[in-house]
Amino acid sequence: SMFLQRIDLNGFKSFANATTLEFLPPTHASRGITAIVGPNGSGKSCVVDAIRWVLGEQSMKLLRGKKSEDVIFAGTPKRPRLGVAEVTLILNNEDGGVPIDFREVAIGRRVYRSGESEYILNGTQVRREDIQILLAKARVGQRTYSIIGQGMVDEFLLATPAQRKGFFDEAAGIRPAELKRDAALRKLERAAENLHQGEVLLQELTPRLRSLSRQVQRLARKEEVERELQTLLEQYYGARWHELAAAMDASRAKHGTADQQRVALQRSVDGVQQQLAELEKQEKQDDAFLPLQREYESFMEQRQHLRERVLSLTHELQRRAAASREVLPASALTTDLDAALREFAPILEALGTLDSLTHLPTIIEKLHQLHERIASVRRRASPDAPAAPPELMEAERDLKRIEGATKETQQRMQALHEQERQQKGALFDLQRQYRAQQLTLNQASGRANDARIELARLEQRREDLLAEMTRAFGAQRDPATLAKPDAALPTDARLRIERLQRDIAAIGSLDEETMREHEETKQRVEFLEGQTEDLRKSMHALERVIDELAIDIDRAFHAAFQTINEHFERYFRILFGGGQAKLTLLREVTQEEPDEDVPEGDAIPDVPPADRPRTAHDTRRTTVSGIDIAATPPGKRIKSISMLSGGERALTAIALLCAIISSSKSPFVVLDEVDAALDESNSVRFAEILKDLSRETQFLVVTHNRYSMERAAAIYGITMAGDGASKLLSMKLEEAKEMAA
Repeated sequence: SMFLQRIDLNGFKSFANATTLEFLPPTHASRGITAIVGPNGSGKSCVVDAIRWVLGEQSMKLLRGKKSEDVIFAGTPKRPRLGVAEVTLILNNEDGGVPIDFREVAIGRRVYRSGESEYILNGTQVRREDIQILLAKARVGQRTYSIIGQGMVDEFLLATPAQRKGFFDEAAGIRPAELKRDAALRKLERAAENLHQGEVLLQELTPRLRSLSRQVQRLARKEEVERELQTLLEQYYGARWHELAAAMDASRAKHGTADQQRVALQRSVDGVQQQLAELEKQEKQDDAFLPLQREYESFMEQRQHLRERVLSLTHELQRRAAASREVLPASALTTDLDAALREFAPILEALGTLDSLTHLPTIIEKLHQLHERIASVRRRASPDAPAAPPELMEAERDLKRIEGATKETQQRMQALHEQERQQKGALFDLQRQYRAQQLTLNQASGRANDARIELARLEQRREDLLAEMTRAFGAQRDPATLAKPDAALPTDARLRIERLQRDIAAIGSLDEETMREHEETKQRVEFLEGQTEDLRKSMHALERVIDELAIDIDRAFHAAFQTINEHFERYFRILFGGGQAKLTLLREVTQEEPDEDVPEGDAIPDVPPADRPRTAHDTRRTTVSGIDIAATPPGKRIKSISMLSGGERALTAIALLCAIISSSKSPFVVLDEVDAALDESNSVRFAEILKDLSRETQFLVVTHNRYSMERAAAIYGITMAGDGASKLLSMKLEEAKEMAA
């Protein structure tokens, strides 16, 4: 079977030189005992430290140091310190005791003064955990009973029942299962943590993915929505454009009619205005009445002159008649003439104005009356007087002619006045007609202007509609391509357009980055969902593995405990020459809650202790909380080890260690001065036990005890050279006996 073949030390502690310890192969009678001897301080315990260290020990306290570089040769006054320490342990694996496909397994550890450390397995750098798992499967490890120092005996003596339970866990050979269980527990913890992280991420990503999926789904409908919007836009703007075109046609027609009416009325008004202008022009020309008035004034002057002449001639005639005949009293004639003149004077004064023409007939009549009165006065004054002189007759004829001319002028003036009155009436009619037609023209102009404003407003609406269509269609659109809808548009067409535009605007915001985010988020969610499902399955599988390992560990512990208990009593009797010793399990009973996820019929029952059967429905779990030791040396009644003497407790501890070694089936065991405190008789008994145990286990014994050395097949001697480095001497026991003989 597998055994320790060689140990190589180089720069480790006091082994400054490259040193090799080789071990004899096992025989049919023994797997071999190798003793390491030497004076204190020579470095023999450094061999034990090297084995601990190469097997993965991390505690510098157990390695008798403070920091990792303390295992490197520190140097002496005669020899410089080294920068690296290396130990290699070679196991013969021809029987496949180590589960690796190598006939020799070389386990090495190297540390540099910088603190950097390496583990090497057959020349390949590996992790410490890899080494531990491999050695645990071979039932070898730095914390098991492969290395037993004198301190472990003390630990047994001072240990509490719970601590002893820990020792027995290592001794029961369940280390591989425990490593698997611990690894499974770590995996379970990591899986639970990863599951929690995955679930947290899913809680964060799932709503985002739903939102992105909705956006992507809307994006997938983009073409459909755009087609619907395009069709609706063409219908909507086609209807609006044709409605506007019809309104503009009607507005143009209305404006044309109103403008035609305005033009016609303007012509009419212009005609009336021209007539008024002509009348005004006639009024501005020389007044025809003025010559007549001048002529009339001339006649009046002539008449006045003639009247004065007539009067003068008449006075002359009267004066001459008075001389020849009886005349009327002068006062009476003068009074009559003065009365006639006074009556005629206001009429003469009124002749200077045009308005007095209306009294012209009266004036003429008065003139005739004046003439007749003058003649009457003349006749009365001189009935028989001689005829008037020619001057008077000529003056009278002239006066009569003037009166006729005056009458004719008066008639002409009256006719002219009538004509002027008629012209003024026509002017007033034209002015009234002008005002009426101007009012009608203003109304027609207002209608034409309103029509023009309405047409301009419609033209602006057309421009606004074209701009709105450009924005709606996203490009300039020829209105001629828009067909007039056959049916009326729905009342909510504009609302539908705005809704579709909002949808497209929202869809349009999805750029390539959003699509990429959706794809990445989707893949990540799918990955996380797959991971979480795998983690749940893995956790379920790990829980089953942990439960199964717990069953295996529990079974192995109870089996090992039973074996150790039997061997403990046997070795106790050998060491004490009789007496009784027994190990007792201390148990605790806990109540477990049933697993809600596992049906009761599928529950994995805990392995019950041998003394209490359990059923699958029993939720009570019994756990071992500690181990008590009862020891009664021969001839005594005491049972508690606390009542034993120091030597008795040491022997009891050694008996228990030997029982553990015999049941642990470790391929090799290192004993570091375990027998140092034994007296001669007990040393002999211990040497016999060691020889008995060597049938199944290879021993490397650091000792000063000659009985232990006598049982060794080979002895290594360690000395300290003058340069402060340990030096190795070796011999076989047969050679030592021959030299002694």
